[in-house]
Amino acid sequence: MSTDESLTRLLNDNVHQIKTRFDYLVVYFHRWLLGRNFVPINKNMGQGSEYKTTMQNIVIDQYVQENGGNFSYKDNELPDLRDRLRKKFYNVTFLIKQNMIHASTDTSRPSSMSVTTVGAIGYSSSCVPKPSTSSSASDFMEKNYYQILGVHRKASDSDIASAYQQLAPEFHPSRNPTDFNALSIFNDLGEAYDVLIDSNKRGIYDTYGIQGLKNGVPIGPNNELTERYAFHGDGHKFFQDFFRDNNPYETVRDLKRKQEAPLYRNLEVSLENCYHGGTLDVTITRRVMLVDGTSTTPQKVVPITIERDCLPGTKIFLEGEGDQYSDGTSSDLILVIRDLGHPHFRRKNVDLIYKATISLAEVLTGTTLYIQQLDGRQLEVPINEIVTPGFKQRVTNEGMPSTSNSGTYGDLIIEFEV
Repeated sequence: MSTDESLTRLLNDNVHQIKTRFDYLVVYFHRWLLGRNFVPINKNMGQGSEYKTTMQNIVIDQYVQENGGNFSYKDNELPDLRDRLRKKFYNVTFLIKQNMIHASTDTSRPSSMSVTTVGAIGYSSSCVPKPSTSSSASDFMEKNYYQILGVHRKASDSDIASAYQQLAPEFHPSRNPTDFNALSIFNDLGEAYDVLIDSNKRGIYDTYGIQGLKNGVPIGPNNELTERYAFHGDGHKFFQDFFRDNNPYETVRDLKRKQEAPLYRNLEVSLENCYHGGTLDVTITRRVMLVDGTSTTPQKVVPITIERDCLPGTKIFLEGEGDQYSDGTSSDLILVIRDLGHPHFRRKNVDLIYKATISLAEVLTGTTLYIQQLDGRQLEVPINEIVTPGFKQRVTNEGMPSTSNSGTYGDLIIEFEV
């Protein structure tokens, strides 16, 4: 397995579990490894387990030395950071590429290496590259916008927006005033969202990668290049435009309110149910977020009362029956009544429209229509007038129950087709 494949697999194993700053630090540790030309030690290189452990400690210690000062950790947190990284990469050991260490072609442990032990940490100043202060973690490898936001390549727009909503306040510079890496992550989050939320940019990125975005790709019969993309780099402005608020702490509270906004669903109800009223057993599916970041979609049967005079657009409020979030809170569910449709009738407010087909002979001589009403009664409607184009026959009080006057009904309106 190549270096890139090995590190990419490690990255993919962790990127969907980003919940804390340490999780994000692990992601940038992968990037840092790629940028510093570290490679996994394979079983054919002949080093013993003690040497592998030493090399692993060297790599992690070098990373902490280069980046620890950029994170606002307390003194006693740095040893803990080293320990957590070692546990995270317990089964993986990295060796600096040979040309980064010395000119010899020998891949065994160089006899000139001087290892100094600091507590339990093995560190060699002769075998690590010099720290770079000119490049951010984002520059060490081509950015993967999906990994930055921690979403799948098939993520929906709402998934992408939700990821930015959750991560951007956490890494806002006002929350991390001495943390340079937080600023880099904050800007990366804005750039990733800016690309993935735009279907055109996302399509180009998915097909051609970042270079296709930045350089343009040929489209159309004349192979004209698409507009070149360049993120303005101002994560603050992007954050403010997105949230309409430059205070990350207020934003977190705002997000809480947005999460608890009611969930709307259409409820199709037959004309018979609206005519008679009564109770319907409705199956409700909602999303339940778990503490590990996954979700389930359980179903629940809820009895819904349908009033006799309900109209399309009527809203039925169900408290706490919407989506449930990982903290246990649930949004409300609002069902909006829609007409299911009927093979013979259609509804116009409280009136019922019925279309009758009659022959030319019936037009001239008259006829009687037999119409099955919604309550099961059979109506006899005599047609004694000559039916002309546009002619309609109105039968009073045979429509839907009235919403304004209890006990009254709209009309049945018969339209004719010859």
